[in-house]
Amino acid sequence: MPDLGRWNGIDQLAENYLSTSTYAYVANNPISLTDPDGRWIHQDGSIGQGPSTTSLLGPTHHAYMSFSMSDGMSYNSGAGGGGGGNAYNFTGNAAFSIFKHFATGGNMNNISFDNGYASWWTTSGSLYSSSGDLDYNWNVLHKLKLDKGEEESTWEKIWNSDFVRGFTGDFVNVGVGFSGIAGTGGGTSFELNWVIHGPEASILPAFTTTPSIGGGYNVDLTFNVGNVNYTGMASQITRSMLITNTRNGDIPTVWGAGSISAGGNLGLTGTVTRLNGGEFLVGGQVNVGLGLPAGPVPFNGSGGVSNTYLINDFYRKR
Repeated sequence: MPDLGRWNGIDQLAENYLSTSTYAYVANNPISLTDPDGRWIHQDGSIGQGPSTTSLLGPTHHAYMSFSMSDGMSYNSGAGGGGGGNAYNFTGNAAFSIFKHFATGGNMNNISFDNGYASWWTTSGSLYSSSGDLDYNWNVLHKLKLDKGEEESTWEKIWNSDFVRGFTGDFVNVGVGFSGIAGTGGGTSFELNWVIHGPEASILPAFTTTPSIGGGYNVDLTFNVGNVNYTGMASQITRSMLITNTRNGDIPTVWGAGSISAGGNLGLTGTVTRLNGGEFLVGGQVNVGLGLPAGPVPFNGSGGVSNTYLINDFYRKR
């Protein structure tokens, strides 16, 4: 700009920045020539004239990250002139491809990406015995579903509707169990569990065991068939909901059972599990097998709490 023009005109760069500040040119620091209007600053100090490009510059005026109306965002870790490095473009299908890479496999800052899940480990607090001679930590695996991968079909939307779920339940289980409760006591059961709704539904079951403690009277050996309903949305259902472990901070399942026992046994068991997110799993089982009556009246009943542990999930490779 001619010398005289300085007194009756506006710097073109400042004019471009009027919406922010008339003093925004070179970030109030013409010495470092950090040019926030986005024009390229070449290594020899000259300013490029590309009007549609914005750049974030390295310490020696090399563009590490640039933004273009036509090319999207680019990052070049080797822009400092030292060679090597990697260049990444984030625009259109290229941006989606980079996300897809992490969604289908890869690692970043101790977070692993595999098959649409992000997983990471955290360390829990220490446990101590009363005498102070026991001190150890355990690791907890966390998983987050990133993307279902595809839009639900019409059939999937019908199948995962609340109407159908109300009839079928969200989990179906078949197993065997034993109870030895007379006053107080416990029992255990083994189940094959199928997740039949939600993004992790599969014909491949998860094999679990459920130890329980309680009070009342139930002495029986039974074959069990049941289902469980999740009170949240079908899209939130995960196979990890099958597991409750108070050692990891889970709230134990509360259960109650009643049966008619006179040599044979026919009973019903109901369960309620409050998940850490506030939703509930509400289940029921029919129990058929052998049982001992408490006395001349063959009606038995008991209740208590239980945990469920995973033995093997056939849905995923271990």
